[in-house]
Amino acid sequence: SNIVTVGNIEEINRMIARMKITEGDLEHRHPQLDSVFTLAQNLKNKTSSSDLRTAITEKLEKVKNQWDGTQHGVEVRQHQLKCMLTDSMKWNDQKQEMEKLIGQYEIHLHALLQSSKEKLTKQISENKILMQDLDKGDARIISFNELSSKLLQDYSGDDTRNVKEIMNHLNTSWINLKHRTCNRQNCLEADLKTVHALLRDLEKFLKWIQEAEATANVLADALQREPTTPGSDPGRELKKQIEVRG
Repeated sequence: SNIVTVGNIEEINRMIARMKITEGDLEHRHPQLDSVFTLAQNLKNKTSSSDLRTAITEKLEKVKNQWDGTQHGVEVRQHQLKCMLTDSMKWNDQKQEMEKLIGQYEIHLHALLQSSKEKLTKQISENKILMQDLDKGDARIISFNELSSKLLQDYSGDDTRNVKEIMNHLNTSWINLKHRTCNRQNCLEADLKTVHALLRDLEKFLKWIQEAEATANVLADALQREPTTPGSDPGRELKKQIEVRG
């Protein structure tokens, strides 16, 4: 079979070597073809039978067309394989770069997930930087996808399953990485809002306590300066004050 796995440098090189052997064999056999043509032409010139001359002519044309077609096919395939080799080498380089990039960002995100004891503001800031880095990396995954699509289209007659599988895998990994980072950012910001809301509630409660304490002190001072009137209850008055302010 002349089909190769697109992206597999070793396979493509082996097929290029096979095509060179085939090309050399054709060149080696070309003198034999010339001899056959010369012999047939002489036979054609010597015969007086028009039917035989016609048959020889048709046979020669058939052989020549088949030879030319084979030679042209080998040349076209060689050119295609050379282009495929160049594209596949570039594709492999980009694939390795994307795998390395995703791996680095996976490690970075994992490290951030382990820093849960850090201040929320610091976690949010560091996670945001990672999100920005991932956004910048979109250009690289887009470039890889464009090259992968070129291979899938230009070499559809060969085996492109590996290119498609790797393209899908890297895209899925990249999207999942971005989603996890974005979800973490949303959770951290929600936690920060909760903390801020709790602090506001605590501040209000502290203010209320301070006001209640001030009221209690005023009442205590009043009790020390004035005698208690019949029917009055300082404790009840304090309770009312606290309830009103609460």
